[in-house]
Amino acid sequence: MAGYDRENGENPYFGASIGRYANRIANAQFTIDGETTKLDANNGKAALHGHWHRKVWESKIIDNGVSF
Repeated sequence: MAGYDRENGENPYFGASIGRYANRIANAQFTIDGETTKLDANNGKAALHGHWHRKVWESKIIDNGVSF
């Protein structure tokens, strides 16, 4: 479990889930059907990945995959 220690491990992203999106979203916001959603700017003015690497998930094995 030491490799998963986000605070003290060698790689804080080891075993991480990227999140709802990957890559950068400019200005940390997007608009769909006229509704703007604002995200945390965690890479300058952009939002990088889902930033869920610190979340601890409950999970279960399901047919052909894993459910979080």
